[in-house]
Amino acid sequence: MKQSSFFSINWRDILRGLVMAVLTPILTLITNSVDHGEFTLNWHLVWLSAIGGASAYLLKQLLTTPDKVQTFSDDLVGDRPDDRK
Repeated sequence: MKQSSFFSINWRDILRGLVMAVLTPILTLITNSVDHGEFTLNWHLVWLSAIGGASAYLLKQLLTTPDKVQTFSDDLVGDRPDDRK
């Protein structure tokens, strides 16, 4: 998987940021509706949570170095108790 380098983002990061901009307000609306017991559509809250979700994801991608990526299978190799002797 191609990842962007440190202090840069690529098109995949931008598209995923847009997905976060859609999913974050949906989750915010669900939690607010459950808390208040009724569905209320507050456009100001939707807008702020969309900007917050997208910018948090893009900032995380911007500050993450790709050389520290480790897959789940790499964690398991050689770590079984019966392999240690």
